Amino acid sequence: MVTTATSNSDKWYDSIHGKFHSTVMAQNEKKLIIKGKAISMFRE
Repeated sequence: MVTTATSNSDKWYDSIHGKFHSTVMAQNEKKLIIKGKAISMFRE
């Protein structure tokens, strides 16, 4: 099972683009807040 803490930790750095310079927060287990916008996460 992926927790919010682990699923959020890999969003801060990308191997191609480098560090992400913005705010990323977990609203709950199904949504991230990136630059003030809610992004839904889905998994199968």
